Amino acid sequence: MHSLWALAILLLAKVTSAGSPSQKSAPSSLGKSRSLGPCQSCRLLISSFENGLERTATLPITSVPIGADIISPLSSSEPNASGSNQPSPVKEHISDDTRFEEIMKLLCSDVKGGKEQCAELVVAHSNLLQEWMQLETPWRPDLYTWFCIDKLHLCCPTNHFGPHCTPCAGYPNDICSGHGKCKGNGTRKGNGACLCDRGYVGSVCNSCAKLHYEAYRDKTKLICSPCHKSCAGGCSGAGTKHCDACNEGWETDDERGCLDINECLMLEKSCGKNDFCVNTEGSYSCFDCDRSCDGCYGDGPDMCDKCATGYTLIDKLCIDNSARFRDTKVDIARYLTYFGLCVSTCIIFQKNMTIASIIGIAVGMYIALSEYLLSEES
Repeated sequence: MHSLWALAILLLAKVTSAGSPSQKSAPSSLGKSRSLGPCQSCRLLISSFENGLERTATLPITSVPIGADIISPLSSSEPNASGSNQPSPVKEHISDDTRFEEIMKLLCSDVKGGKEQCAELVVAHSNLLQEWMQLETPWRPDLYTWFCIDKLHLCCPTNHFGPHCTPCAGYPNDICSGHGKCKGNGTRKGNGACLCDRGYVGSVCNSCAKLHYEAYRDKTKLICSPCHKSCAGGCSGAGTKHCDACNEGWETDDERGCLDINECLMLEKSCGKNDFCVNTEGSYSCFDCDRSCDGCYGDGPDMCDKCATGYTLIDKLCIDNSARFRDTKVDIARYLTYFGLCVSTCIIFQKNMTIASIIGIAVGMYIALSEYLLSEES
């Protein structure tokens, strides 16, 4: 039965990877399915199997097929808490054989990439998975270690590499001096060479890389820190004073080391006519002038060399002529409105002094408030 499930898993994996006819005609740019190494394929299988163990751990009795093995609810004849010899009820659960069957049904179906390789391992070694499942629960070893390392010899323990699972440099507590990874770690491949972290070099990552300096070193620990951005070729310490040489955009000062060059002052034409220059560390940036400017030395209509066409300099600001004329027309319209209100009040005054007085006060307050708000905005 187990071999039938394994073959079904492999067939399903091949069908899934092959896809439908329309999928076969898809552009080659989609790429082929990823080919995994033996150890990675084994890890995927174990991960899928452990997911199945978790999924079936609380599988209800009602979901088990007819004829499945179930542990009896009256399995114990030990004296219970009351002292009687009646069998003590225990919670019903599915046998390990039944759980194994349930796991095998969906094994490798949850694998994203490498499903076919996972299924091939199942077909070849389902008997080992069943053997592990039949071990007594308290004495079951770790499945990954037992299956992938000890039985199939596809993987190595952590911090080991190669066909014979050779320990990585610095094993066990100082792998690559704590600043790198062992090539082939955990697999039967690789040469064990250290892949150093950024800023470290050497066969065991025990030296500082170019443009880094020793910030701290003792018998067991090394810390490499990056040189300041002004440094070229390397440095002996932090900051701009310890550079071997200065990068472009910096100049050497005997007392302060590498100093930033202000290209905006040093270069006559660092930016275009309608751009302004902003100095940055080791370089500079150019930004567009305000549209009201014809040349500028900063951002905004108050930093123009002169005003662009259609703009006039008023109170040190380049103002849009069309907006200025529009504001003049608005002012004229406002004053005419005030005048009309006053004339209306005078006409009413000839007929009814009391009403005219009230309206006159209201008009006066309206004009005063309007002018105050306008002055606050400006």
